[in-house]
Amino acid sequence: MIGIILLLISFVAAVPNPAALNCLRVGMKSNTLHTKQGSMSVCETDDGQFVDAWKLLRTTRFKQGGIKLEFLSVDKEGNLVKGEEVTMDNLIHKNK
Repeated sequence: MIGIILLLISFVAAVPNPAALNCLRVGMKSNTLHTKQGSMSVCETDDGQFVDAWKLLRTTRFKQGGIKLEFLSVDKEGNLVKGEEVTMDNLIHKNK
């Protein structure tokens, strides 16, 4: 019984983050931003800018419209800062 539980735990631990995989699929790096509020999965462009990985996943894989993508950063106090809005076309062009 303990062996089965350990096997299940190891399987769950090995399941990759789909948002992180999507970053790689669209040509970006997967990264994590750490803020006072917690950590979040982000995709990093070639020039070091970040977008929310889960929003990008919903936009690219699930074709959900109306989702605003914006560049993200963390200020000196550890707060998440939302920057300019960006379109998928701009992100793809930025990474080529």
